[in-house]
Amino acid sequence: MAGAEPMGKSGGVALFWNNLGDVKLMSMSRFHIDVSVVANNDKCWRLTGLYGLCDMDILGHQCTWERGRNTNYWIEIRLDRVLANAKWLELFLTVKVYNLEGSPSDHSPLLLVPESQHKWVKKHKFRFENAWLLEPACFQIVKDYWEDHVTHNVMHKLSNCAESLQVWGCEITGCFQKRIKDCKGELKVLRNKRDTQYVEEYEATKK
Repeated sequence: MAGAEPMGKSGGVALFWNNLGDVKLMSMSRFHIDVSVVANNDKCWRLTGLYGLCDMDILGHQCTWERGRNTNYWIEIRLDRVLANAKWLELFLTVKVYNLEGSPSDHSPLLLVPESQHKWVKKHKFRFENAWLLEPACFQIVKDYWEDHVTHNVMHKLSNCAESLQVWGCEITGCFQKRIKDCKGELKVLRNKRDTQYVEEYEATKK
């Protein structure tokens, strides 16, 4: 048995075991207890008990880890979680946790959004997108502008070339965003399909 005394009615944890194997206390406080266990079959595992934390709901697909897709041993479980205590939840009443599907990893990344996202209009500064480098038109726009305005100073060239790229880039970025949205929609439909054809389509879309 291992445990920590509460302070009044707050905190305090205890762990009891019987024939569990060799249990080693790693760390402990009024709000947690962490042990390492070597079971009777010599397998080692870790047990951590937490007091006063809420396991937050996930929006989207409920499983966060998978293995063996397209095999007879395909499994999905909710392995990753977001925990918070009551005081933190009172500070962020509109908090949300999203499962971001489509990761190349066997784990899905979780997105924590503490507060509601309010939209506002602001003036956007020019920002060069690395994805534009994959488009031949990007190089051509810069080349043409530089050659057509040889008498302008460098700062003037940079400013106006940026404007040209921004106008062109809005269309390209819009295409990327639509493709990403379409891919996410396809992944959502294919996620729980177990036929070989659907699994292959899922993996191809995921890439």
